[in-house]
Parts: sequence; structure tokens; C-alpha cells
Amino acid sequence: ALNAITQALSVSLELQDFLDEALSRTVNALGFTGGLITLVDEHTGDLVLFNHISLSPFLVERMTTQGTSGTVCDFVYQEGKPLILTNLRQRQHNASLDVGELLEAGLQSYVSTPIVYQNRTLGTFCLFDTAPQPAFEPDAALLTVLGQQIGVAVENARLFKNAVREREVAQTLLDTVETLNSTLRLDELLERVLDELQRVVPYNAASITLLRDEYCWTVASRGPEYTPPRRFALEELPPVQRVV
Repeated sequence: ALNAITQALSVSLELQDFLDEALSRTVNALGFTGGLITLVDEHTGDLVLFNHISLSPFLVERMTTQGTSGTVCDFVYQEGKPLILTNLRQRQHNASLDVGELLEAGLQSYVSTPIVYQNRTLGTFCLFDTAPQPAFEPDAALLTVLGQQIGVAVENARLFKNAVREREVAQTLLDTVETLNSTLRLDELLERVLDELQRVVPYNAASITLLRDEYCWTVASRGPEYTPPRRFALEELPPVQRVV
């Protein structure tokens, strides 16, 4: 399993590509029917389904529409330690752990470990099967190392993504400066600024407004159905008033 993760690391530094490959290789290496990975959303802090293999539509819909709260993945994330259930119909687990949804989805065994980087839990890595897995040795140490290795890779992929993003922002700033130096026409300049902004902050609609004589004047805008008022007082648009 660890070798499978190492091989996946050589495929790509893109998070989606790496985790897809890592999950596929580990499922095959350990002989499970399928698996799934959950990650904590960096913006909301919620544990969300990131990718999966052979997960029943019932569980996919449940985790995407209702979230992961109350699932076995959430239990492992909260506990911060591996969970090995080689036969879900046997009471191998904490009495408070509800495996009813797994059984309803046709699963008979479930193995999960937290994805950890340093002291932070980033998500969970889970494997499951439609049959009991008595041959799977309950090696919590192996699962812990597996979660740690994936955690390092996840953090590296995010750092790589952020570095690429920072380069894109820097290049956009340089392009904007060149734009500022290439024209003296204000209307053309502002239109180009909106073009450059779209590269680093994708938007559906945007506008540039100048404050003159206690009124705001919209001097440039983007968006197929966006028609901002040409002139308005600050109190007419409280969000703009707060910004000013």
C-alpha cells in the first residue's frame, strides 16, 4: 500500500490527479472493492467527499447533499485514529458508531484512517468491500503511516497550487502595469483592467466605479446581464457605501 502511494506521487503534483491515482492503486494493492477520500474544505472547514471508487450512488448522494456528519468518515476524522471493521455485521466497533448506512449500501467491511499532516487532520482515507475481509490484518500502525504519507502529499500539492497561483497573480500585476503604460485613454484602460482581473479573480459580473461630487459613477463594467446604475448615491447601495 505504501509503495502504491509512492508510485502515485510520481504521477502528478495536482491534488486531484494524485489522490485519484493513490486511491486506485491502494484499492488494487489491498484487494478491496472500492474506497473514498474526504478532505476538510479550506474555506468552510467542513469535511467533504473529495473522490471515490465504486461508492454506491446512495452514499454519494447522501454525502454530497447532506454532508458527512454522522458518517463513519466523520467518526474517524473526529477520533483521529484508524478504524478497522472486517465484518460490519459483527459488533467490532463502538456501540455509538452507526454502520446502518454502510450495510444498506451493500458493504460488509470498512477500513479508514485519518489523513494527517503534522498535528492537523486534513481528512480521511477509506477502503470498503461488499464482503467481509477477515484476511485483512488489523494493522493500525500501517494505516497510520498511510494516512501520514497521504497527508504530506496533500500539503505539498496545496503548496504547489498556491505557488502557481502566486505566480499567476504576479504575472497579472505585471501585465496590468504594462497596460497602464500602454494607453492614455481612461475608458480603454479600465476595460483592460477588468480583463486582467478576470484572470486571477474569475467573476460573472464586475464594475469599476469612481466617486465624484458625492456620487458614484460606473465607468466600466462586465457581465452579459449586468447593467449597473450609471450614477448613484452611496446610500442607495449599502455594500458600496461600506467599502468606501
